[in-house]
Amino acid sequence: IVDEVLAVGDISFQKKCLRKMRDVGESGRTVVFVSHDMASIVRLCDRAIALNNGTIVSDGPATDVVEEYVAAGWGIKSERDFSDDPHEPKSDSVRLIKMRIVNVDGDTTGSFDIRKPIGIEMTYEALRHGEILLPNFQIYNTEGVHVFTVQDVSEWKRRPKEKGTYVTTGWIPGDLMSEGSFIVNCAIVTYLPKMEVHFNARDVVSFNVFDPMTGDGARGDFGGKMTGAVRPVVDFETSSVSTK
Repeated sequence: IVDEVLAVGDISFQKKCLRKMRDVGESGRTVVFVSHDMASIVRLCDRAIALNNGTIVSDGPATDVVEEYVAAGWGIKSERDFSDDPHEPKSDSVRLIKMRIVNVDGDTTGSFDIRKPIGIEMTYEALRHGEILLPNFQIYNTEGVHVFTVQDVSEWKRRPKEKGTYVTTGWIPGDLMSEGSFIVNCAIVTYLPKMEVHFNARDVVSFNVFDPMTGDGARGDFGGKMTGAVRPVVDFETSSVSTK
């Protein structure tokens, strides 16, 4: 049993413990890793068990259990359906039907390898002919930091929509987010011919990002905790000026 090993000791001690855990696990023995660090659980474990006052509340693949744990803590999941919600976000021009977090295969999921793209999908209905309706997503981390806002700047940014149902997906590229859990607010806005926010819904869906620490991400071979709201892979260029 390894209890909160990543919360104590220096980086070298943590790396030694993690290396020992992997060695023991590869030898066929079971390692019980106890932690509140969701990213570490997904990175290190295939199976996870969530406990509440000594009672098992969830048992299964680590990614699924972490998603359920985060959703239970915030009351926010990776999918939310507003189709039968009397308080659905809407205006006279548009109404929100559904929000999902999806992978590249179009599957709903709340857990992502840090290197993989993350899709934020909005289904909505245009209630009037000829209005420009632009989905807008605001990303926050668990500390309440506004990480960034994205909105549709595709060919639809000046293109009016006819009445009907639309699905818009915004893709966050891989190797951009940091590890951790994130909450998505969503809005639909119009800029032309005049500015209008049709709705702005808070705490709609959530997702979790984990770093498998394979050495090909932004952390390279660094094994310690990395801070920051984002963790992009940046292109570096080095040239030799002189040698001795």
